[in-house]
Amino acid sequence: MSQTEAYKSVWDLSWPLLQLGEGLEWLARALKWQKPDVVLPPLAEEAQTWDDETLTYWLDTASAQLALTATPRRLLYPNVIPFLEMGAPLILMLEQGGERRFLLVSDSNSRYVTVMGPDYKRHRIGMKLVAAAVTAPLTTPLAAEIEDMLATAAVPPRRQETVRQSLLRERLSNEVVTGVWLWEPGAEAPLRQHLSHIHFFRRLLTFTSAHALQYSLWLLSWGILGRAVFEGRVADGWLWAWALLLVTIVPLRMWVRWYQGVSIISLGGILHRRLLHGAMQLRPDEVRHMGAGQLMGRAFEVEQVEALTLTGGMAAVMAVVELFLSLLVLMAGVQPRLFVGLWVFWLGWTSWRAYSFYVTHDVWTIKRRELTNDVIEKMVGHRTRLAQMDPDMWHTQEDNDLSHYVSLSGRSDKDEVAIRVWVSRGWVVAATAALAPAFISGEAESAAIAITLGGILSAHLAFRKMAQGMAGIVMAIISWTQIGLLLKAADRPDPKQVLTTIGGLKEAGVAEDETVLTAYNLTFRHQEGGRTILQDCDVQINRGDRILLEGPSGGGKSTLISLLTGIREPQQGLILLRGLDQATLGRPGWRRHIVAAPQFHENHVLGATFLFNLLLGRSWPPKREDWRLAHEICEELGLGKLLREMPAGMLQMVGDMGWQLSHGEKSRLYIARALLQKADIVVLDESFAALDPESLQKAMACVQKYAPSLVVITHP
Repeated sequence: MSQTEAYKSVWDLSWPLLQLGEGLEWLARALKWQKPDVVLPPLAEEAQTWDDETLTYWLDTASAQLALTATPRRLLYPNVIPFLEMGAPLILMLEQGGERRFLLVSDSNSRYVTVMGPDYKRHRIGMKLVAAAVTAPLTTPLAAEIEDMLATAAVPPRRQETVRQSLLRERLSNEVVTGVWLWEPGAEAPLRQHLSHIHFFRRLLTFTSAHALQYSLWLLSWGILGRAVFEGRVADGWLWAWALLLVTIVPLRMWVRWYQGVSIISLGGILHRRLLHGAMQLRPDEVRHMGAGQLMGRAFEVEQVEALTLTGGMAAVMAVVELFLSLLVLMAGVQPRLFVGLWVFWLGWTSWRAYSFYVTHDVWTIKRRELTNDVIEKMVGHRTRLAQMDPDMWHTQEDNDLSHYVSLSGRSDKDEVAIRVWVSRGWVVAATAALAPAFISGEAESAAIAITLGGILSAHLAFRKMAQGMAGIVMAIISWTQIGLLLKAADRPDPKQVLTTIGGLKEAGVAEDETVLTAYNLTFRHQEGGRTILQDCDVQINRGDRILLEGPSGGGKSTLISLLTGIREPQQGLILLRGLDQATLGRPGWRRHIVAAPQFHENHVLGATFLFNLLLGRSWPPKREDWRLAHEICEELGLGKLLREMPAGMLQMVGDMGWQLSHGEKSRLYIARALLQKADIVVLDESFAALDPESLQKAMACVQKYAPSLVVITHP
């Protein structure tokens, strides 16, 4: 098959753009991710003229309807095949003669890619063939030149393909391949979808089976050795069998440990992603009463949950397998009913000790969080405390709190020692005492006693592992309750944009006097029965407007902006953006069209590069146009001198661990960040307060130039 014919075979298995929604539904059903009540509407003919940014926007929105995400990836040419091997499910764009079609990849390995064709069947295609189709826009212009080079160099036919690929890698090593989207469950998707995506249940079954097999081989190896000893002679064959079993156990145990590590990393990624989504879903009024100490305490609990849940859970799974196998060994020894009953009793006693540890550790954790909050809050207000509090009283409350904390720590430590130490060692003492009568009387056979003793030791190891796992799980459960606010927020339904609004909304608003945003009868109060901040407020913003919102502190200026930007929801009233409400546009879609630079104390410089801080809200990694526009806006804001002073320019690390920015430089960074999002309405809340007259003049000219509609908030 020629390269042209091979490419045509891939092209025929791709979906046309106008049928892409149907293809996404089919792929979601094939992956068992489909939401039963969601049907993606067909695309209109105007979609054929969409640019890449609009297409990515539609893919992201369409995927969100299915509780999935389509993350665009920009790959260097040499990294295409490695990514295809690891990244499925994927959406791959093919281009030919100005037409765009899409391959929907459900699975992949080092040799083949499985695609869902428009005939509603699965097809396997060679990995290299798919990679060649995806990179065709880059490789096709070089094809004739490379063929001439091969002919001139008289490369043998059997080596031409190898040389051709080497030349392409050399010529295109720094070229970026676009049109690749990673398709995966969204952060708000049900946990079942996330577990299915990482093949968790299959991994758990494989992990459990492999651990049971290696543990059974371990018991069998010692059984063979014990039998040889009790027979009074050790034959070479039994020794070889024993050695072979031990050698077999080594790779099995290594494989189990590797599988355990992979599962923990995958589950940790899901947990972090879900908690981050929950944090982003929190409403301002839910956290405004929390101090820095409380938020820091919750961050500590997140680390506890990840470390203890995953490691403790895997240890508990392994312990259950080992306990069950030890029970089978005990049933084959002396007095099986006695030892089975003792085994059941000890398992119940272990569970009771775990519950006791849970009760005491829960109280201790609450007290620890209170202490963390108090320490951080007192550090923040240290000067006020020194000035206003009697020196004799500075540490009285701290001493009382620490005394109570030490008492709780002692009780918690005793219960933890009981579950970690006495569960396993106590089992050995109790089981050995139960075996002693049979051993002393000499009525039982030596082999049966040896089997029972082996079962006791095996159960001892299993109980020890279970105690460690249960202690970790108990602490994780307690930590889990402490971050319940984030988990509940992650489960909140997030309005999704109606797909039919995307194309028209993106191109609308060209007229200079068009109404962009309208708000009617807005009423808001922070809590039920509280003071009314806004009452029957009407707002209209047209394209090209320059609005100054002036008023005293506490007058509701920032609250009004939080309503218009979708951060808060009014108790009464309606807000429309180009005639569409937030339920139609979706929260992410709404925030694409109206952005705000909050007050200085509510805005942040992240510990990353200056460019990354500028382009928050845009795609990452940046395109050349993003880089150029960011540099242009920074120059017009008067940040050019700063960029020239920083050794790495826009790639200089800034924030807490990098280059320290002044108050005015941070203010202009926040202004540039808002302007670079290319929204219809830009809101600047006290953004000019820290600027000197010269910088203020430059900033005002830049904002006037780049903001289609502008709202500036200031004090009188």
